[in-house]
Amino acid sequence: MVGLGPKRKPSRKGSMADMPGSMVEEIKRLEQLFTVDTKKLKAITDHFISELDKGLSKEGGSIPMNPTWCMGFPTGYETGTFLALDMGGTNLRVCEINLPEEKGEFDIIQSKYRMPEELKTGNADELWGYVADCLQQFIEYHHEGEKLDKLPLGFTFSYPATQEYIDHGILQRWTKGFDIDGVEGKDVVPPFEAALEERGVPIKLTALINDTTGTLIASAYTDSEMKIGCIFGTGCNAAYMETCGNVGKLAHMNLDPDLEIAINCEWGACNAGPRALTSMA
Repeated sequence: MVGLGPKRKPSRKGSMADMPGSMVEEIKRLEQLFTVDTKKLKAITDHFISELDKGLSKEGGSIPMNPTWCMGFPTGYETGTFLALDMGGTNLRVCEINLPEEKGEFDIIQSKYRMPEELKTGNADELWGYVADCLQQFIEYHHEGEKLDKLPLGFTFSYPATQEYIDHGILQRWTKGFDIDGVEGKDVVPPFEAALEERGVPIKLTALINDTTGTLIASAYTDSEMKIGCIFGTGCNAAYMETCGNVGKLAHMNLDPDLEIAINCEWGACNAGPRALTSMA
């Protein structure tokens, strides 16, 4: 056949083969802007560790390192029936979890409710009323006709909060698209409990936690090797177990220095201090 000859070697220049030289140089320049060399990466790491340590100190730092008052890991032998409420930026999830006698085992039923966009910029009464309505609907559907004592509820409140007790939390700031007046700087539990009481929902809030802390504790129930609970979603955050002796901001409470307490890092604010990142960060 005419025209056939040795097969050409494949080109490794790709789509840049016919690109003007000036454009190639510009692409290289942009690549360099997004390149983090080893020295800079080490500086970023050192800055991050420093801010974590500052957050635990009396003075504090750009990373809050919030004590959660979850004291120690579960053993895996806990038993009972509990409710869990997860209030995220998109959905509201209600779960009922039964922990049997077998180590690390559990049964779960759950329902998911859409978080209406208008609630995110509405008022606090509308927000807590909607949450209470969802819980009431869940209870009525799964326990129709039953006479219930108050069920213990763990509330995963995935927003930065300052806590002095495990069942209370003062909202530091809204995130995830929420901007409801009159909630920041206040304890979110009393208005939530008031909405439940108004509807006669048989629930007792026993713990208010962040989603990272919930991930840490729930995962440790089934895996004793668990050390860090980390969330990679709209944002990124982590929780881990620290000893009270390493948390300087709790020194005035004279806690056992070997006592463990879960810390919610809220490390999304890491770059709020002196900048260690690249010019493109």
